[in-house]
Amino acid sequence: MNNSEKFQSIYNAELLPVLQPIEQERKKIVLRIWLLILLAVAALVYLVASGTLVQARSVNDVNKTDDRSSFPFLLMLGAGAATYFYYKQQTALFKKKYKDEVVPKMLTSLDAGLHYEANRNIDRQDYERSKLFLDSVNVFYGDDYVSGTIGKTAIRFSELHSQEIKRTNKGEHRKDIFRGIFFIADFNKKFSGETFVLPDVTGNLFGSFFQKMNASRPQLIKMEDPEFEKAFVVYSTDQVEAHYILSTALMSRIVAFKKKFKMRLSLSFVNSQVYMALPINKQLFEAPSILKSFIDKKKIFEYLGYLSMCIEIVEGLDLNTRVWTKE
Repeated sequence: MNNSEKFQSIYNAELLPVLQPIEQERKKIVLRIWLLILLAVAALVYLVASGTLVQARSVNDVNKTDDRSSFPFLLMLGAGAATYFYYKQQTALFKKKYKDEVVPKMLTSLDAGLHYEANRNIDRQDYERSKLFLDSVNVFYGDDYVSGTIGKTAIRFSELHSQEIKRTNKGEHRKDIFRGIFFIADFNKKFSGETFVLPDVTGNLFGSFFQKMNASRPQLIKMEDPEFEKAFVVYSTDQVEAHYILSTALMSRIVAFKKKFKMRLSLSFVNSQVYMALPINKQLFEAPSILKSFIDKKKIFEYLGYLSMCIEIVEGLDLNTRVWTKE
């Protein structure tokens, strides 16, 4: 069964029973919002037609405006304010309902052993321990934390967004360091050094020179796989250990994973764990606008795809295959 067929089955059997009651409730709320808007528009039309908004007969008339002439104006203001606050309130409620009911169901439909926490993210200590990004971080936040075990492999991941704030004479500038899914898993081999697999952004022309000149990283390691070498650059504190970790099979799997999901991956192997940064320049797992249908198969499939991708990392990197040094 391919992913499309799998997602269709999950959508029909698992998600529609959850989504349909929410969608019916959403339609009722939207109807109330439109009624409030129509009430405000009707009051506005009356005010324009009667000339109340464009003229005042005299200062005396303004001071003596009776309750009947001021009522449509007050009605318009009241309906407008009520619409705004009602929309904001219901948007917040439906966003929470989506996070509490829909996203966890997506996840458990893919793997019942995983746990979801909407308002938690990967710890900053884990982010820093990975050493994938060495920039100073001033802003750090995220959500949609997933944890659990797939086979023999403990995993956790969440959305993360880190930024560096630079202040100049012209004001404050925020530079994105990372935005996307940050993934951590128990690696299937024990090791004591640190190895980094980073996107090769220098290209072939003078690439090796600039890679060697990267003073913020340990020793540059050359790998035997030409396709892997074109896509990634490897640094490690231990050359022998780097080759031990990055077997021919694992390098092929990393390249295949990169091709499948068309992402600029970054990985590090530190403290017998693998850290992976998956850049995604959008906010994930959020509810649609309350004015749009919640039974949006395209959006649901997109979210299932990202969750499935994170789960597939374990199989894609063959993390459940344990070698004799690690049970």
